[in-house]
Amino acid sequence: MPGKSDNREKNDNREERQPRNRRDRGGDRDNRENRDREEREQFEERVVDIKRVAKVIKGGRRFAFRTVVVVGDANGRVGIGIGKARGVPDSIRKGTDRARRLMVKVNLSGTTIPHPVVARYGGAQVLLRPAALVLALLPAVGCVRCWKQQARATF
Repeated sequence: MPGKSDNREKNDNREERQPRNRRDRGGDRDNRENRDREEREQFEERVVDIKRVAKVIKGGRRFAFRTVVVVGDANGRVGIGIGKARGVPDSIRKGTDRARRLMVKVNLSGTTIPHPVVARYGGAQVLLRPAALVLALLPAVGCVRCWKQQARATF
């Protein structure tokens, strides 16, 4: 019968044709996971702070964890992220993801910043000054120290 053989030929042609879009190809997930893994390896992560927070609900309190994470590439790019979740690992992962998305480029002249920087927020005030030629590390507290280490800058 000529009609049946024509259908077989059409089916054979379908198997040989190339996929039209990414969904047909499959395998993109592996590429994405490899790319994410390589990106994670190139950045250095540091957990600055982990706090337990509570939300008061009808039956009592619901506890969660809030983490502050600093991510940097030791080449002048640094990001700070805050993550909150019911478990510590999830909270760290969320903070790390947010820090990667919010990375900023820090201008460096050699291994230090080029000029003094003053930041004010509410009643707090932070002053960052360039290091002397001796390249001595000035003592820093908490988050500023991690930020400085991730950017590999000497203040």
